[in-house]
Amino acid sequence: MSMHTTPSPDGDRTAGSMRSLRRPLVWAAAASAATVACGGLVFVASQAVAGGGNESIQRAAYYACVNANGDMNLTTRDAFCAAGDTKYTWRGAGASGLAGPQGDRGARGQQGLAGAAGPSGPSGAAGPSGPSGAAGPTGPAGVLGVYTVTNSGTLYPQGDFRSLTASCTTGDTVLSGGFAMTGNPGDAWISSVKVSSNAPTAGGDGWSVTVVNNTPFMVAVPVEVTAICAPIPS
Repeated sequence: MSMHTTPSPDGDRTAGSMRSLRRPLVWAAAASAATVACGGLVFVASQAVAGGGNESIQRAAYYACVNANGDMNLTTRDAFCAAGDTKYTWRGAGASGLAGPQGDRGARGQQGLAGAAGPSGPSGAAGPSGPSGAAGPTGPAGVLGVYTVTNSGTLYPQGDFRSLTASCTTGDTVLSGGFAMTGNPGDAWISSVKVSSNAPTAGGDGWSVTVVNNTPFMVAVPVEVTAICAPIPS
């Protein structure tokens, strides 16, 4: 369907043998509207009542040729339609009337599905440093005056226990300690002498080591004991 619209400022007249469609309908409110359906399209014509008679409102006029099948071709006021076609004319719609009352509010629709999570945004700028916290309570005093005491000797156990002790200064406390057997790896006593005790003394004022010889013969065992002490009450 070809579409060509030419408004006419001087009415809805047709020339020669052309035919025009005029359908005035009078309303009580001094406005009329007529509809013409062609090929599924609807045309609206408007007229008004003035001084007791019908008078066309001077709005733009439109023209169309419609065949027997209802097909419409827009044309001009002075053009001829093809044989068998009917020529129609109509004017533009009038001004809008007053708005009607607002309708009732419709029911709330269902909640839509949650959208996909968006991409992570860029990292924000670092914030300002916070204020300094309050000072914590003072901790206990540390150990001062730590020192080491060493005692060396040769033990000759024969089926018996023998001990060697490194003692702290009187009034001080042992913190830790240990021992060493200073013989050579090939000495005969290496496989026969065992350490049965390696601990602080009962009074906590030194470190003691005890060895035992499980053989029936005399063995010379060189031992060095170390105590780590400090001047604190035991």
